[in-house]
Amino acid sequence: MDLNQVSLGLGIGASAAAVVAALWALWQLCRKSWERTVGGRRSQARILDQLACGSSLAFAEARLGVAQFVAQRAPLEQRIYRLSGAWVLLEVSDDTVRSFSITITDPSMHYPTERLTFGRLAVELGKDTFTCAAPDFNGERLWIGARRMGYLRHYYFGNPGGYQNYWLSYNMSGAGTFPPGTRFASGDYSAYCDEDSTSTSDTSSIVVNTLTVVSPEWHALEHYMERDVLGPDHDLVRLSRGNA
Repeated sequence: MDLNQVSLGLGIGASAAAVVAALWALWQLCRKSWERTVGGRRSQARILDQLACGSSLAFAEARLGVAQFVAQRAPLEQRIYRLSGAWVLLEVSDDTVRSFSITITDPSMHYPTERLTFGRLAVELGKDTFTCAAPDFNGERLWIGARRMGYLRHYYFGNPGGYQNYWLSYNMSGAGTFPPGTRFASGDYSAYCDEDSTSTSDTSSIVVNTLTVVSPEWHALEHYMERDVLGPDHDLVRLSRGNA
């Protein structure tokens, strides 16, 4: 065989191998990008869509896996689970889910709230601000501490909402931050309103990263009405370094 032909063949083979390697690298990049965005959101949403108050703990954990944190908040046990772009907190008694909270931690893994709220609340958790949230609510709370802060709104829709109570909130363990314009002096505090109202605070730049749903069969709502934080406590989940 002519040496020139051999050299040509080797050159073609090397070029083909380079093309295959480049295509493989591009495929891997596209796959990882898909998994981090659209594919990851869909996979996570399939799990979150199955959450429901009244479910057995066994049903929920078959989908969420093993709880990373467990804490007691009388009269309920709090169990916190880590997904790829979210924290999920279940509050349980008698092996039954009485409430659950979803806190989105990665904006690219934003999650729509319509399905879990009977279509009454339509925001993308981890992405939308309270400008996108329903303006008519039952109460709000904005609070600023020395190093902690939060904002939440309470909603109740009666039968159209399945008689469940709902909260949209900003949780420090989730995506987004309080923009500088909403950082008031430490200790500023706005408590729940007693009746339907519109917001008394400028929350247009605060990201909604948490949805909390409470069962219609759980009537001890004072345990939720008295809280500043709904969803996982930042001081707890931050112990999971690199995941909080």
